[in-house]
Amino acid sequence: MRSIGFGVFAMLFAAYAAFAIPAMLRFYKYCELVASATGRSRENHSLKAVDDGGFNAFQLEQWRALRSGTYRQLQDEQLISEGHAISKRIRLMYVLGLALIAFLATVDLTTK
Repeated sequence: MRSIGFGVFAMLFAAYAAFAIPAMLRFYKYCELVASATGRSRENHSLKAVDDGGFNAFQLEQWRALRSGTYRQLQDEQLISEGHAISKRIRLMYVLGLALIAFLATVDLTTK
């Protein structure tokens, strides 16, 4: 039973990765667009990571703006609509990630 649970987890994790990787690539593209629109390309290309996830200060600022909804303060409608789409994906990534952890914990607890 335990191996079936972990097999299902592996398939769900692969599906999560298939969703999350393109979402993160889309986030990096969004950062490029915002940086060029705001004249902050140099900040976006900084190689100095400021958090454990590997984001630089500009990317972390954009990530937080997407999570909190402050991306709507931008003047460009295209950036706002792209930000809205990415914001929904980020929220879904969090929920799906928590669901994967809960599933793994459930499988581990029920097989002991």
